[in-house]
Amino acid sequence: VPARTPGDMNAGFGSRLILPGSTPTGSNTSSGTTASQAVGYRQLLAVVRGEITEEEGFRRVERATLDLVKRQRTFFRRDPRIRWLPWSQDPDERLAMAWEVFSGVIT
Repeated sequence: VPARTPGDMNAGFGSRLILPGSTPTGSNTSSGTTASQAVGYRQLLAVVRGEITEEEGFRRVERATLDLVKRQRTFFRRDPRIRWLPWSQDPDERLAMAWEVFSGVIT
């Protein structure tokens, strides 16, 4: 996952830049709402407030994302119902692997 996450993160942000002085639509940047604590949103609020640079904000998003991935993997590793599939660049291969798992569960 670490090898894929930075590229995935950059692709997710695309061309959406944070403009100086901008605020998330219809939100209060100092609120304690659930969304303001979400990975990515929380780190980029500091950019919007001018506390850190955009580059530092994206670096923090990347770090927080990798930390979340590790916590989730550790949590789900204990669940015997979870079957991890190896990553493949080929979407048809990913579908075939998933279908193989689900076919055994559905029958």
